Amino acid sequence: MVHWAVPDAQGQPMALTLSLPPGCTPDTGPAPTRQAAFWVSRWSVACPDGIGGLPIGIAGLEVAQTEATLRFHLDSARRGIARLRPDAPHFLLPARPEPLTLLQTHLGLGLTYVMTTWSYLAAPIALALLIGPGAPLLQAMAAGLFAQALVMWGVFLTGLSLPQIPTRTVLALSVMFLALALLRGRDSYVWRRSGTVAFGIGALSGLSFAADIQHGATPLESSVHAMLGLTLGVTAGQIAFGLAALMLSYGLGLMLRPRLVEATTAYILGAVAACWVIDGLARSVFGAT
Repeated sequence: MVHWAVPDAQGQPMALTLSLPPGCTPDTGPAPTRQAAFWVSRWSVACPDGIGGLPIGIAGLEVAQTEATLRFHLDSARRGIARLRPDAPHFLLPARPEPLTLLQTHLGLGLTYVMTTWSYLAAPIALALLIGPGAPLLQAMAAGLFAQALVMWGVFLTGLSLPQIPTRTVLALSVMFLALALLRGRDSYVWRRSGTVAFGIGALSGLSFAADIQHGATPLESSVHAMLGLTLGVTAGQIAFGLAALMLSYGLGLMLRPRLVEATTAYILGAVAACWVIDGLARSVFGAT
């Protein structure tokens, strides 16, 4: 998509034209419309062989003796700003990154996103505190993370379109369910069927994360290597945070009563999840996306 804006020159667009790489069409869009001090036009460009690694520029800078700003966003790893001048009216767009670079970039993106999005950390925290250290926790975490990755990849490969707000709201409801189980302790159904519950919540988390990707909450290039990196980053972040929460709870339990720590955590998680549910329902009712 091209967003073209040129300054006004005595009531007409300045005589500048876009110079696209060979094979890319069209290089001009619909007639521009006046917006403040600029003439603006938008149109889609088709480049059968791709546009990465090829020059793009603006013709007419030499005659007008002016400069231009080029903003490009090819994917999450290739975006930026370039200054075009009369003596350098072209810019070489970055080539498509190598698979290993894509994997590394998206691993960092996934790790950063999950560590700053509490809705994906609440469930691992609640499960870790409810089940406690040992083999059952490892089995439950493995089941949940497997289901999450399975759903994420399923949506990625099939191109299934998902609504963002409803999927997040359902995930918040599952956190409320876990918070209630944490209050009940080891008498709850969740503790007895922790693997099954973790698998189900992991699937909900995968749906929510896939919806976030589709709606631009975290960038993703359409590449298997990029998706693999994102999946690994999300998984690593959830494992690290869940284990850290378990260690912190154990340390506090040595100074305080363990049930007091669990109950306090359950109330906090439940209250926050309830706010997420209310927010999601309100935004759905009022038509927010």
